[in-house]
Amino acid sequence: MKLFLDLDDVVLDTSKCIREIGDYLHLHREEFFITKENFHDALSTYLLTNYHKVRVKQDFIDVFPLLQEKFDIVFVSFYISEAELAYKRSLARKYGCEGVFLKHTEYKDKSSVDMSGGIFVDDTIEMLTSSNADKKFHFCSPKKFILYKALKSADTGVTYSWENLANQLGVLS
Repeated sequence: MKLFLDLDDVVLDTSKCIREIGDYLHLHREEFFITKENFHDALSTYLLTNYHKVRVKQDFIDVFPLLQEKFDIVFVSFYISEAELAYKRSLARKYGCEGVFLKHTEYKDKSSVDMSGGIFVDDTIEMLTSSNADKKFHFCSPKKFILYKALKSADTGVTYSWENLANQLGVLS
């Protein structure tokens, strides 16, 4: 069975990296000539040209071998820059996974990827609802877990960590 995994904020700790880069740029704004008006552009430019600084979540690294024993894993992710695409492709190679990478200007969701018969994990509800995966999991923060758990449907579960998801998928006892 295939397990389709989004990368940003599911496998990768993208939001944490963005916060760290934002803090760094804020501290060095005078040195880099960053103003309030161009801060967002500076942050985007820095991230998209240094995407390799986005780290894989530690708890994913811990459960990945167990998931790989039970599932054929496919990374499914949007990309904006060529540096981001190169990094995401290198992650797929490193982890021995298939990768499907969609240019954000050409696709609005991930419905173009046939996930029938599989399981899909994403942090964006719109991506989950547009998917034809048989089972879906919304990957959210622990703070939002209770809210989303109340809203879950028959084909969509909710998880807040890789350990929790591995338990729900039956790879941890």
